[in-house]
Formats: sequence, C-alpha cells, structure tokens
Amino acid sequence: MRDLTLSQDLCRIVDGLPRSEWGMLATLIHVSVTAIDLRAIAEGVRSHAWREAQLAALQEQLQKINFVSDIRKVMLTGPARVSGFYPNATAFDLGIIYCGGLILSDDTNAWTHLKATVVGGLIPRGWVYQKMVQQANGYMALSESSDSAGQIVYPRKVDAVAIMAKSHPSTYNYLVRREGMYRNIARKQTQVQEALVACALERYRLLHHEYPETLDALVPPFLAQVPRDLIGGQPLHYRRADDGKFILYSIGWSGHDGGGVPGKTDVEGDWVWDNPPQ
Repeated sequence: MRDLTLSQDLCRIVDGLPRSEWGMLATLIHVSVTAIDLRAIAEGVRSHAWREAQLAALQEQLQKINFVSDIRKVMLTGPARVSGFYPNATAFDLGIIYCGGLILSDDTNAWTHLKATVVGGLIPRGWVYQKMVQQANGYMALSESSDSAGQIVYPRKVDAVAIMAKSHPSTYNYLVRREGMYRNIARKQTQVQEALVACALERYRLLHHEYPETLDALVPPFLAQVPRDLIGGQPLHYRRADDGKFILYSIGWSGHDGGGVPGKTDVEGDWVWDNPPQ
C-alpha cells in the first residue's frame, strides 16, 4: 500500500512540471507506473488481501487519475510545439527526422552526424513546412477525439488519424504512433475506472459477504457514481459470476458489446477487468 501511494505521489510531481519541458513524457511515465500499480491492485482484490481502509485509500488515489484530460492537453499544445521547432530546425535535426532510421545508429558518432547533416541540408524547406502542417493537423485531430470533461473517447475519430496519415507518407509513422498511444491511454484509463469499481465491489463484499447484483448497490456507500465506459459513455458492464466472483468490462475499442470476452489485441474484444477464477 505504501509503494502504491508513493508511486502515484511521485507521478503527480512529474505531472506538475512545466509541460513545455516534459510534454508527453510525463503522461507516458504516469501511464506506465499506473499499469504496474493496477496489477498489484488486481492481485489484492483476487486474493481478498486488501482491508477496508486500504480499499478506500486506493479509490481516493484512482479518482485523481485522468489520462484522457492529460493527453488531450498534450495534443492541444502539439501544433505550437511543431510550429516552434520546424522553422528553427538545423540540417542535422532534419536529417534525423527524415531518415534517421536509415543512416543513424544507436550511437551517433561524427560520421553519422555528418551524414545526417548532409541529408538534412538537401531537404527543400517547402517539405519541412509541409511536414510541420501535417503534424499540426494530426495533433488537432487527436485533440478532438475525446471529451475530457465527459470522460469519453471516440475511437473512430482516432482511427481517422491513421487514415489521414496514409495520404502523407512522410508523416505516416509519426501519426500512427500517436494514434496507437492514444488507444493505449484510453485502455489504461478504462482499467483505472475498472479498478475503482473493483475496489468498491470488494468493500461491498467485506460488508455483505458477497458481491452485489448490480453496480447501483455501490452508490452512495462506496462510490459517488458508477464510472461511465470511456467508449460509448454507458455505465461499465458488470455481472456476478457463478464462481462467486464477478465480471467487469468495457466494450472496448470496437464499440461492440462482446459479453465480457477479451480480444487478442487492443482493437478486438472487450476490455475486461483482471479477475480470473482461482
């Protein structure tokens, strides 16, 4: 419990640093650390190891996490970042951006530095400004792919960014990576919400010795309100299982309710809370 609390406190310190310095990195660090924390929370729920006070404290920590809002802020500032970078980019910078994967090794020595500078110096400035506009448009499209206040993500809008990128080969990999990152963050935020509900369900079980019939029984003793599914905006899906446990899930990126059956990838099947039978 101390480790989980400390890790989240440290992440909030990083989140509070100037965005111009850290940008997307702070959010990605928080996402990665939280993924580790969620596995520990899930293990504790499965083994009924958490006490009432610990579960309540975990819920308080989880309620502070809002990756959807964090990533939208990053995307909204994206056009300003690329507009500030490209006009002042050196030939070496451009060489890395356009063909770094072809001419640079993990250890950039003097020879590879020279090759990058030569290649970058041959790139027409018109291409540079075109790339800047394409990336800025991609950031804006992704910023409009979620409603941070309503905690809703629109998968089809995010997918449209990859389609748009196909018409601009020079920015394809760049924008597709952002699209995949957006999807991963949506899933991690969903897992945070599921963990919040799972802690409330375990608190209910400690009091009543069984899980409730519906999530409505958790309000208001254990939850102020039932979190909505980030995909579609409906309440998270829940049912009691025959083995005395429960199934809790989001309809996932596909937007289709699969009855709580997980997929092999992030774009397939439901996003199911980790609650395997013992």
